[in-house]
Formats: sequence, structure tokens, C-alpha cells
Amino acid sequence: MMSSSTSSSSSSSSSELPSDGVRGMLASALRAVPWLPSHRSVSRRVNRIWLARGAEPIVVAPMALGHRLWVDLRASSQFHAYYTGRYDSPFLTRLIRLFEPHSCMLDVGANVGFYTVPLARAARRVQGTLHAFEPLPANCDRLQKNLELNQIEGDLTLWRFGLSNEPRTAQLTLREDFGTGADTGNAAVVIGAEADRNFAQVDIELRTLDGFCEQQGLTRLDLIKADIEGHEDLLLEGGQRSLRRWRPILFLEVNKQYYRWRGVSLADRLAALLPENYLTFKSAQGKGERWQEIPNVDACERLDNVFIVPKERASQVLHHLG
Repeated sequence: MMSSSTSSSSSSSSSELPSDGVRGMLASALRAVPWLPSHRSVSRRVNRIWLARGAEPIVVAPMALGHRLWVDLRASSQFHAYYTGRYDSPFLTRLIRLFEPHSCMLDVGANVGFYTVPLARAARRVQGTLHAFEPLPANCDRLQKNLELNQIEGDLTLWRFGLSNEPRTAQLTLREDFGTGADTGNAAVVIGAEADRNFAQVDIELRTLDGFCEQQGLTRLDLIKADIEGHEDLLLEGGQRSLRRWRPILFLEVNKQYYRWRGVSLADRLAALLPENYLTFKSAQGKGERWQEIPNVDACERLDNVFIVPKERASQVLHHLG
């Protein structure tokens, strides 16, 4: 999410400060060694030092899966990718395995493209269809630049609105990333005083999944990835006909804090909104490995990811999840 980033990112490619070269070498060294939990703390310290010295905050991050991304090193949700080359890699690789030939996937909450870019590359390989949704103009602009950087603009359709339970204009809070000076980052639909504090807000457009599928004349829907900061249940509420018609695989982020702020039980909401005979799987310690069935998302960590799968496809999905 980024409005002023176009000029910043273009300047970073033409004239780097001397310190940026040293920072780049340190980042390359970190990317070259196996990932360790200490990477995060090391990269955080290195990043803080170089930003304090006036180094360019908007840089290209070479990613381990073979693509590249413009990222803003002032954003806590983005800087780690520059120093490690990784972003949810265990989950991404499994999601890509599920992207079968000619299938249709939705990426809801595309942000700047951490999932979208590798998924678009996968769509090209399998002749699939990918629709990405990002309502925040700043993020959407940066995502467009990342598609151009990887020469994959034609391998997906990018929509500048979000999906919810009804068509409307809503307010999006620009959250922690923006508080550190970043011009792209994490954002969430307004919840209330406790959750939103003094975050800045922007107006965005929301539509429904059912309305989108009907307007686009979709004939299939195989996978939905949704990371929309506690709005996942409202996405599903607005897609009841589509969920029952196509029974897609769902990959959802579970961020329990947002649902606490809303005073909502996500487990109860999913039980009411999902079609019959869906099973929920999570990985051990949330690391993307050793997937196991759980009774509901109450068994998840505070921040977790789950695959919610039609029972008739469970064995196939588990095979791909490894």
C-alpha cells in the first residue's frame, strides 16, 4: 500500500548511497546462509542502523523462490524479506502445489505482492487464472510495480477493491507499518476505538465474492487465499453461493486479536458460514510442516495459518501439503 512510493523506488535504482552497498552485501550474506531464528533479530539491528544513517528505504529484495520485490525497509512486515529472501515460504510452496492446471485462485489481501507475485508465476506455468484484490491504493501501486519488475502483469488480474459481506465504502486503518514512516504496509478495515487507536484512515471500496463471481462469469473457483486482518469471516459471508457451488480450498490467516477486538468467535462464524463437510488443517508450531486436522480454529496459535478443505479433496490436499 503506497502512494508516494513510485518516486522513491525509482530514485533508489538510479543512485544508491554508499552505505546502501554495504547494507546490500550484509543482506546478501544473510540470504546465503540457512535461515535461523536469530536472522530476525540480526536483520532488525542491521536495518535500524542503516536507516538511521539515511540509507534508501525502498529497495529490491531477491527472494528465495526466484522472484524479486520492491519492499519498504521501514515496514516491519517487509524488511525481514530483504535480509532473508523469505516470506512465508513453507506456506507459499504448498499453496503453489495446489494450483493445478487451468484452476482459478483468488488472492484476497494481496498487499505488495509477497504471495501474489509467486502465485502469478505459478499461474503462468499451469495456465491457471489468478485474481488479486488489494483495496489500499498505495499497496496496489507498489504491487503493480512488483508485477512489472517480474514481467508478469499479464498473468493475473489486479482488482483495486476488497471483498466483504456487502458492497459499500469502508474505512481502512493504516496500521503499525505506517507508524514507522513506511508508505506501504499492513492495514485493516476499521473495527473500533480499542483496535484502531490513532491510526490514519482512508476510504476504500468493498464488494462481495458472490457479486464478483457473477459479474466476471466465473465457471470455476478452486482456491481462495485470504489474509485480511480479521475480515475473513465477512469475506465468506459475502460468498455463500460461490462457496456452495464450487467448494474451493481455503487458505486463511487466523489473527485472533482482530476477532477479540470485534467480540466475535471465528470458530463459531466459520461453523455457520462454511458448507458442510469441510475439514480444517494446521501445521505444527505454525511452521508450514506436519499438517494435522484440528476440530476448529480455536486450536490455532494467536497468529496462525490454516487450510480449510472440502472433505472429498482432503487426501489430495494432504498429499500436496506433505
